[in-house]
Amino acid sequence: MFGRHLSMFKPHIGQVRSLLRPSNQFGNSIILLQDGLLVQELPVLVRHTSDHSFIIKNFGPVNSHEVQGSEAVSNNVSKNKSELTEVKSPTSDEEEFVGALTRTGRVGHIYRLLETATIEGITPFVALKALIRIAQLESREDASEADKTFARQAVIQKLMRTVLDGGDNETLVNTFTFMKDLKPLGSLDNLWQELQSQCIDKAATGMLTISQIARVIKSLHAVNGTKSAIADHLWQGIKITASQIDETNIADLCSILPLLKYSNKVVFHTLMDQLPSFWWKLTPDTACSVMDSVHAAGLGSLELCRILVRWTSLSLHQLSEQHLQVALAFFCAAGHCDDTLQRVAERYCRARGRSDLLTATVAALATFALRFNIRSEVLLETASDHFVSHQSQYVASASPSSPAGGGWRLLQVAPPPPGEVTVVVRALGELDHQPRDRVGFFAAVERHLSESFSAFSAEEVLDICLACVYLRRYPLNFFRQVFNPFFLERVPAGGPDAQRLRTKLSALDCALTFECPGYRGPMLPRDLSARSVARDARAARLAHTVAPQLRAVFGVSQVEPAGPLPQLPLHPLYLPDLTCRRGDGRRLCLFLNPPERYARGTEHPLGPLQLRRRQLRQLGLAAVDLPLRQLAQMVVHPALLRKRLADAVVEAD
Repeated sequence: MFGRHLSMFKPHIGQVRSLLRPSNQFGNSIILLQDGLLVQELPVLVRHTSDHSFIIKNFGPVNSHEVQGSEAVSNNVSKNKSELTEVKSPTSDEEEFVGALTRTGRVGHIYRLLETATIEGITPFVALKALIRIAQLESREDASEADKTFARQAVIQKLMRTVLDGGDNETLVNTFTFMKDLKPLGSLDNLWQELQSQCIDKAATGMLTISQIARVIKSLHAVNGTKSAIADHLWQGIKITASQIDETNIADLCSILPLLKYSNKVVFHTLMDQLPSFWWKLTPDTACSVMDSVHAAGLGSLELCRILVRWTSLSLHQLSEQHLQVALAFFCAAGHCDDTLQRVAERYCRARGRSDLLTATVAALATFALRFNIRSEVLLETASDHFVSHQSQYVASASPSSPAGGGWRLLQVAPPPPGEVTVVVRALGELDHQPRDRVGFFAAVERHLSESFSAFSAEEVLDICLACVYLRRYPLNFFRQVFNPFFLERVPAGGPDAQRLRTKLSALDCALTFECPGYRGPMLPRDLSARSVARDARAARLAHTVAPQLRAVFGVSQVEPAGPLPQLPLHPLYLPDLTCRRGDGRRLCLFLNPPERYARGTEHPLGPLQLRRRQLRQLGLAAVDLPLRQLAQMVVHPALLRKRLADAVVEAD
């Protein structure tokens, strides 16, 4: 396995060496690092000292003959460790000199100003400001005029040498950060390589702060491209300085996670080791930055979600609406929800009131409820009341009412206003919640469909119509627009979405045919295509166990596996797991429903299950809905399982 994974790093090793030329100060290697249960192969930097190589810092000398060189490296690191948290503030003399540099309008004036300064007055901080000011002025001046200054190259090299030899880590990192602006200053390849080597050396050996290491990695990412191989080596410095991680720099540390390819997991685990000691000190902006970066990196853990839920509950009074949108989007993407998070959302709605919320916030709350099947009266009534009272803000042609400001990547996928309308209506329909103001709510839905029908996508129109059917409010005014050649052209003929949209269209046609007397359907021909339908393997296995117990129930006969019902669409929702006949001759269809078909924390069936019951009743059948998780727990208790089945058979209507 080691040899196979080693080949993955070969191209990047060449890149590392090319970035560190002409200095032969560093080499590279690969180690196996165990962090709890996590074992990874990670790239590491190796420093060449004398005739031997040492892996930088806490990963030991390569062999026992290198003790002398290793001690020299360790002493050098310890000597500079006092500078780790020390960031020097500019003195009054430095600020005065920088002010004079800022007031100059030509490059030649800067050269004359530098000539009058003493050697002690040109500190690394002043040298950096002078370089930046020269770059700014030369970008405005004519290049031929700039070349006339014969001392230009010597002055620039002197300033760069002052930064390199000054020992000021903050200025060194700032110079590296602004190197994109400094590159036009001339042929400084040797100084650029030395500057890069010093930054990499100090970052890998833990001589920089966490924020400075993060800035170095971002600069490497900007200079060398996405997921720079050399940036992946700097996890060593982060591990060394892990004790410095706190609420002031955690956002900087998390911001580099999407930029790392191989070492992002070990950096994330290092972060998680420190987070429990200060999570309650996070500000809303910092916490949202952490969520945003972790989501962008594709990382996450149950422990992180639990900590952030506790933080959200503790800091609820400080959250703005955009902070709440980011938090809900993060938990929806992570698939994490618990009772505390549900109470937090309900408390926010009660505290802010229904009339003061933005449409984007209402859509985020509805999406949260829909994602986790939360049939909360507070959340759903907030969404429905706001939709009725602010229906003019839900306009298809308008831009989002709460744009994804602040650069939050989690909000970049926030739906536009047609999506906000869709998610609110879907939440009430699929969660089987009748709005308080039914007349006003469905009048607002009809108004949006009639005025902005073409602005909605085909799937959004079908979702809104199906949600209305779940609530027994049938969209008769729009079925001619749906079952219309112009609308059917919007349904893709192929691709992954085509079959899903066709199934929704068939389900809508079937539901209106069964339940709506004024509907002259069916409009679509029966689907006779030969295709398979995915079934829940858990329900299929449990059905074999439940069948013998069902046969033992008094008055039940003809227990057998069921196939598709020809009068209903070919969909997993309409595939019974077992069928049987009751003593009164009524035919029963048993459905072993997974937890996602019930409201969270209850056994209340959602809107699609309620629709299925009504449709089966129209066909002369009775639906027996049984929670799959509950029956799986009763398998070891046959008597209790038979009693549960008998009660369900008797109660079926």
